[in-house]
Amino acid sequence: MEEVKELKNILERVESKLIAAGSIYAAINFAYWLFVMSLFYVISEVVNLPGMVIVYWSGAILGGFVVAGRVFKRLINLYIASGRKVGSFPIWRLIVPWSTGVIIGWWVIPVTLKAAPDVKFAVGLLSFIAISLFGQWALLTKDMESIPAFLIPALAIIVVLTMNTGTSSWAGFAIATGFSLTVLWYLHSAFRAIER
Repeated sequence: MEEVKELKNILERVESKLIAAGSIYAAINFAYWLFVMSLFYVISEVVNLPGMVIVYWSGAILGGFVVAGRVFKRLINLYIASGRKVGSFPIWRLIVPWSTGVIIGWWVIPVTLKAAPDVKFAVGLLSFIAISLFGQWALLTKDMESIPAFLIPALAIIVVLTMNTGTSSWAGFAIATGFSLTVLWYLHSAFRAIER
């Protein structure tokens, strides 16, 4: 009977560590994009070269794949080491929401909007993030912690439509707020899992 209790204890600790590792993995991904976005705002005020936006964001997306891939690989190794069965990752669950976000958020919504170019850009950016992350949440994670990452940008669209100036910067800060809250919530969940 004592051995069964001890085994149950060990399994619960392993489960807690896996939950914590998953939360930390998600937090790292959002933290990466928060850093990339903040760095873009800093660099764009100092360097203004032709094509910089395309080069920067192409590099950031490539870097995002590398960071996510490395962290995901470590998470999978942790699962395997704990004896868990790991299935294949459904990549279409990432491609569909982000493609939808690009088409609807970056193209359809701004084209149909009768507003100043800065407002169109801000609404497009917020729509892209909100649609893409909502789709990713619905098809992949369904984590409560990631809700601020798409809900705050979605709600920010309402405010941007009432603004006359500074909409692009404000939209960026709204996204950063959603991502920051998401990172904090994931880290909080990780600590709660470890404390169990």
